[in-house]
Amino acid sequence: MKLSDFLKKQMEDEEFAKLWRESDPSFQAGALIIGLRSRLGPSQAELAERAGVKRPYIARIEAGEANPTVESLGKILSAVGHFCAYWLSGSRRRSTICPPVPSLPENARS
Repeated sequence: MKLSDFLKKQMEDEEFAKLWRESDPSFQAGALIIGLRSRLGPSQAELAERAGVKRPYIARIEAGEANPTVESLGKILSAVGHFCAYWLSGSRRRSTICPPVPSLPENARS
């Protein structure tokens, strides 16, 4: 049996499918973007324009069909005032989504 056939069969089990999607970074990125858009209101087209990416790319991320790079995710998050902190810790990669960066007063900017 091919792995793809096995996986297709396993995905019929709702509990397995849920765990699979939650552990897959593509689905996590999609859920993140959907959540931010629903909270903050931009359409896919507006978000794509602000982030400098194409709208179909946003749609593919939200559908779990694209695995965005850290750079792309950073652009998308930045477009809604958030940022992605990404670092290496030993041999493990870690990342976190941080809240909006507070604006500096005009006289503090250089």
